[in-house]
Amino acid sequence: MYQNNSATAANSASALRTAAPYLKATGQKATVWPLLYECCTGRPSGKSATKFGWGGKITLPKDIAGLFRLDWTPEGGRPAGWEGFTDLVEFNHDDPRAVDLVVEVMEHWLARGISGWRLDVAYAVPLAFWREVTDRVRAAYPSAVFVGEVIHGGYHAFVSEGGLDSVTEYELWKAIWSSLKDENLWELAHAFERHAAFCAEFLPQTFVGNHDVTRVASKLTELELRAVAAYVAGLK
Repeated sequence: MYQNNSATAANSASALRTAAPYLKATGQKATVWPLLYECCTGRPSGKSATKFGWGGKITLPKDIAGLFRLDWTPEGGRPAGWEGFTDLVEFNHDDPRAVDLVVEVMEHWLARGISGWRLDVAYAVPLAFWREVTDRVRAAYPSAVFVGEVIHGGYHAFVSEGGLDSVTEYELWKAIWSSLKDENLWELAHAFERHAAFCAEFLPQTFVGNHDVTRVASKLTELELRAVAAYVAGLK
């Protein structure tokens, strides 16, 4: 599996290739950060170009800038960063070329032998966008697997409407540790009922820990851990 932060464009080699001929023809020098970091001048008033700047200013055709979601202020436009992180510039998911770029990157690595994608921050991308991407990629790679990072909400919609194969089941992870912490097994029972319903439609990705969460052992006190250990030992 390979991870793709598909809500952002900061690492898209395709976006750079799209702009490179223009920059070369106009004698401009740019790296990924001046290109994508900050749209600091220009306004959505039909001008032919929008300027990007980080230190110096880089001018790009307005249609290329349209690949990214921009926040406009009286001072000019700035690419919208995911959850406030300006280094993680978001695609404009309404632009068909954004679909083209994501499909290109996915197929590039699938052609080199990966089995699928773990889609970081999948919940921040419209379901219709995922549907178009997954349909197009599966046309060329029918066995490709797509697992989306989804924190809460309608898990099944990402499968039935978005075309993903599975999603991360954070609510079960939360129920596991908090039922032990609060001695509230009703929450865990409810999560298991929902888990069973999910499994009738798809197999969610379950876990008791990952790189984004605090270890269960760190959330529980020593006494609580001893109680869990004693219970597990009694099951043998």
